[in-house]
This record gives sequence, C-alpha cells and structure tokens, in this order.
Amino acid sequence: MIPPPGAAILASWFWPTGPTIRTTPARHVLHAAPQAKNVLQGATDWHTIDPLGAIGDINAEAALWVAIQDGPATVADRLGELTDHPLLDRHRLPAWTYVLSVAEYRSYLPASALRIEQLWEALEMRGEPDDSERRDAFREKAHQLIDGGTAAHLPADTRVRAAQDLLFTLMGLITWNFAVPGMCRMVLDEETDQAAWARRRETVIETARTLATNAGK
Repeated sequence: MIPPPGAAILASWFWPTGPTIRTTPARHVLHAAPQAKNVLQGATDWHTIDPLGAIGDINAEAALWVAIQDGPATVADRLGELTDHPLLDRHRLPAWTYVLSVAEYRSYLPASALRIEQLWEALEMRGEPDDSERRDAFREKAHQLIDGGTAAHLPADTRVRAAQDLLFTLMGLITWNFAVPGMCRMVLDEETDQAAWARRRETVIETARTLATNAGK
C-alpha cells in the first residue's frame, strides 16, 4: 500500500535535516557559547568573553543564540533579526534553530519549555500569532492529514480528532530524539550523536508512514 500524502507532509514540516540541509564545506571559528552573559557592551562595540571555541557552521552559532536566550524577544523575533544577514543561510539558520532549541530543552525551566512551543510556530508563521491563529494553523495541518487519507473509515467529526492525535504523536516522536541525545546514542549503541540521529531519522519517517497508513484504514 502506498502511504497517504500525510506522511510526507509531516516529514517536510518537522524534520529540517532533509536533503536540502547537508554538511557545509564552509568552516568558521565559532565562540560556541553565545549567551547574553558572555556578551559585554564596550564604548563603541560589543565584545564576547568566555568562549568554548569550535570550528563549524556559522549558522549553528547564530541558531544557538536564537534558541537559548531568555527575555521578551521570541524565537520568531530573533530569527527575523538574523534571517537576512549576509553571512547566514535562510534555510540552514531555522533548521539549526530547531535542532538546538530541542537539544537545549529543559522541562524544569518554564522559559525553555516555552521556547520549544514557540519554535514550532516560528518556523510556520511570521510575527507573533495569538492563540486563535496558532489553533487555526494546527487545525489546517490536521485537515491536510485528513485530505491525505488519514482515518478515512471514521465519521467526519472523529476523523478530525484522529488526525489531531496523529499530528501531536508525530511531533513528540521527533522531538524526543533531540531531547535525550545521550540516551539515544547509548540505546542505539552508536559512537556519535550524528550516527544515532541518522538512524532515528529513517525510523521516524518510516514510523510516520506506518502510522499514517494505519490511520487511513
């Protein structure tokens, strides 16, 4: 059986490390700890202190700044400030922001937990959507799953609930991989996080297809 389009929709929404996000050949010297406490205002310029030091993708450095700051500015605000920067990539920056926001998630810190929630919406909507707009956006996703064949055997009102449950289940299935990277690596007996995530990506996509297919029966 060919899985309904809903499976592909989920993959495109919530897994940014697809074929368009590959290892970059560009390498930059990175601070690797761009937190507000490590940035000082001088007489004419801003200065960073206490670097960890790394060589890597400059978009990851910018994304870490976007992902971990507390304060009145939202993830969407910070992404908007950096999206058009000439040194940054419009696709890699939000993809790295997704990964690092989830990897830095701390359930016991309300601000951190709120950032995870904000990020899902910042990648989909511009500005600062209110609760009504946020609900409408997720309703649209649920209806796209229904249009793709999810729970086709159920009555109309029940199909909506089934699609909503499937949507949230897949969001949790994806997010958990980045919330516990060490456990992911150890359970899968891989040497690196990257190897473990590569395996999980394949598994999550296949699981999404299976769930979407079964939901359509």
